[in-house]
Amino acid sequence: FVLVEGLRGMTTEKCLYKVTAEVVSESGAVVSQFTAHHDFSSDIGCPCFLDEPFVFPKGKSTPNAVILFRVFKMMDPSADQPGGILQIAWSATKIFVEENVARHGRFAVPLYAGVPVPKILDEMKSERIDQVMLRWTTNPSSGPKLEYLKPYALLVFCQGDALRSQELITQRDPFHTDPRTLLVPSRLKRDFPCQDDEGY
Repeated sequence: FVLVEGLRGMTTEKCLYKVTAEVVSESGAVVSQFTAHHDFSSDIGCPCFLDEPFVFPKGKSTPNAVILFRVFKMMDPSADQPGGILQIAWSATKIFVEENVARHGRFAVPLYAGVPVPKILDEMKSERIDQVMLRWTTNPSSGPKLEYLKPYALLVFCQGDALRSQELITQRDPFHTDPRTLLVPSRLKRDFPCQDDEGY
């Protein structure tokens, strides 16, 4: 399962955000599930969601299978700029820590600008995700360098075995467990928002 909690470090632009999650592996992609319940009491710079966990159908486990997140921005049609829905960012996380053992916990991953390049998704199916992302954010062998969303932002989520989802859901309160930040180089960690950041 995966539970999208919210975004950290977003701007104060007048809009709503939606996040989709899909499984990408050698056996193909699973139909996306998306956040439908926005927490309107959350800060505009760190929007939160109140959805139930997304439980994906059990399929053939592949070591390099990943969950792909896509972030969409829904513009306010009453604002000066025209309304519409734009994909502004994406990110990903691996599903398994080892064969048939699902990664379990509360995590945060950096948001990358735009839409994922198909070649990156192809490489994730056969290589470790951390190696792929490091290569594309530093010195890609083919294609343009992968850029982070600016200002730097994070997506916070829980993932794990669906049978143990409840123990993570009860830890969503920030006073319980801070998410572990993944895929962020040490030199950039201070540039990204922390768990209790109220955005920009």
